[in-house]
Amino acid sequence: FYKNISSGKHIPEYRDRCFILGSDINIISHEKITPAKALEIDENCCLVAELSDGERVVLNSGEISIRRV
Repeated sequence: FYKNISSGKHIPEYRDRCFILGSDINIISHEKITPAKALEIDENCCLVAELSDGERVVLNSGEISIRRV
């Protein structure tokens, strides 16, 4: 897949292998902990999470740390 990553053909496999989807998580950013639920992987391979107030956030590698609750 990595040889042709721009095609996006790897995304379904990436989603299937993602172990965090459906889990309650803590988003840890700048020493702030925000509870959320891991919902899906978007078309850019970012994690979409829903906060307790219903707001959805898109998280990218390097921005945050996540921990299962």
